[in-house]
Amino acid sequence: MKLALPQERRRRWLIGTVLAVAMALLAANGLYQRGMSPSAGTRPSAAPQDVPSDALIAATTSNQSIIAEADAARAANAALGIVPDAIEPSRPFAGPAEPYMRQQAELCLAQAIYYEAGFEGETGRRAVAQVVLNRVRHPAFPHSVCEVVYQRTGGVCQFTFACDGALARIPVPAVWERSLREAREALAGQVETSVGMATHYHADYVYPAWAPRLEKVAAIGQHLFYRWPLGWGRRKAFAAAYTGIETGVLPVPVAAETGGAEAAMKVPDQAGGEIAPRRSQNEGGYVDTSKGWRPSIADVESEAATGTSSAPPQ
Repeated sequence: MKLALPQERRRRWLIGTVLAVAMALLAANGLYQRGMSPSAGTRPSAAPQDVPSDALIAATTSNQSIIAEADAARAANAALGIVPDAIEPSRPFAGPAEPYMRQQAELCLAQAIYYEAGFEGETGRRAVAQVVLNRVRHPAFPHSVCEVVYQRTGGVCQFTFACDGALARIPVPAVWERSLREAREALAGQVETSVGMATHYHADYVYPAWAPRLEKVAAIGQHLFYRWPLGWGRRKAFAAAYTGIETGVLPVPVAAETGGAEAAMKVPDQAGGEIAPRRSQNEGGYVDTSKGWRPSIADVESEAATGTSSAPPQ
């Protein structure tokens, strides 16, 4: 038999239930406003006006809409001024102490330097490395070097060399060694102050739709650098802890020891030695297709010959 609650008790129970549901909804809304962004990072604790909108976050991490190219893009980029007093130098970065993890971090960062800006000037190369390390410490991005370099959001690789087949090409040895050295120096605390807290960049011959919505902080070589607007682009927002765990490193092709023009692959193993070279049977390049990346070979050799970079917008 169902017992009826006294009328006063039922009234108090109903009021309490309504209040509990209302408070839960308010809390959920607050978490949405301050919490997870479409780029799978946790927003810093800040007032809503201090962080960019979800629409802007999504626009900078998905298929970018290019609204101008070539001369028209350069004119549009030139008209977009650099924000005065926008440079806040980043804090020195401390790479992982464990030797294997440090080696992996150096490899991932060197890949970003080489394939994104390997034939730029020194400042331009170090600026790209700084963007990677800035992302590692920002709540909007993953918190290891390799995860940032290979990040894929909404079907789009944040650094396109990881998806477009560029990693299948044998690096120019001297340029690769230079990239490794600069990666080691950045992970040992060297700061490239010219780009401040920049987390985005693109080549000057394209004009992405998101460019005027971020804050342009520097123009170096063929790349233009940007930080988030509002509080999210300030140094105090870069408070995420570095995990120190580096996994999923893609190997770098090197010249085969037996001579000839064939590519071989060498990557360090966890014991500090080398895995034997393995030749690729994938004409699309050394691309981890299990992650959904679609290879389309980039003409990296032409960059070495001309001293230009074909890096798409980041």
